[in-house]
Amino acid sequence: MLTALMFTIPVFNTFGFSSCSELYGCEKKSCEIKRKIEVAKDIENEHMYKGLKIALKEVSRCKDEDVYKEIIDDIHEVKEDLLEYHNDLKEAQDGVDFYKIDKYKEKINEGEEELKSLQIELSKFNVRLP
Repeated sequence: MLTALMFTIPVFNTFGFSSCSELYGCEKKSCEIKRKIEVAKDIENEHMYKGLKIALKEVSRCKDEDVYKEIIDDIHEVKEDLLEYHNDLKEAQDGVDFYKIDKYKEKINEGEEELKSLQIELSKFNVRLP
């Protein structure tokens, strides 16, 4: 229920963007936290609000280079997962296990979407970093 609210409540942040997706790195992290803080206020969730305020303080020490490295690490991890899912899919196909075939096809689709999303985030850095 909370997740649905987070995506339906329009919030404008201090960067002047209605969406954090236009940002990258530490600015994006800060923007996303600020948006979640507004949601926590709107739904009067004090526990969530306090936790997000702490997260906002911590993100003040954020460095874009570190976020860049995190994305690179995440890309490697997703690629490893995809390789494993492809191997599992082949085993399921060899054993004619239709449930597992569907399961691994879904995991592969999800992994490919995640990889695409990470690559888009990475490309934002590649455009802006010297």
